[in-house]
Amino acid sequence: MSNTQIAKDAYDIMENDKGEIMVMLYAGSTQPQKPTFTLKEVEKCLELSRNPQDTVKINGLVEESIEKLKNIKNLYICEMMYKDDSDTEGEIAYAYIATLKKKENAEPEQKKESRPFKQQLKDRLQKDKQKLLNKQ
Repeated sequence: MSNTQIAKDAYDIMENDKGEIMVMLYAGSTQPQKPTFTLKEVEKCLELSRNPQDTVKINGLVEESIEKLKNIKNLYICEMMYKDDSDTEGEIAYAYIATLKKKENAEPEQKKESRPFKQQLKDRLQKDKQKLLNKQ
């Protein structure tokens, strides 16, 4: 049975000069194994499947982050230790790469309207004719 957790409010998404994206968040309670991620545009969230029993949901992605995440296949993850003792906070617990599992697009791609070539040509000629008439 999978355990889905909502990420603590503290997470950060960064991009380096090469266009690679990294998410920093607090460490989960289990070790990552074959991690994957799913981008859900409609929900504006990212689901990080750390292992078959542990999924972290990162809510509230901004549009700029979503646009960048749409173009990657690998997501760099850095999980930081979280303890009440501020001396241990900031230590890296896990660093790994999650691969793209699935993208759920906001809008399905629409197929271009299929019109016969003759009709397309006729429409184009009509527009060009109208442009010429408007110039006179």
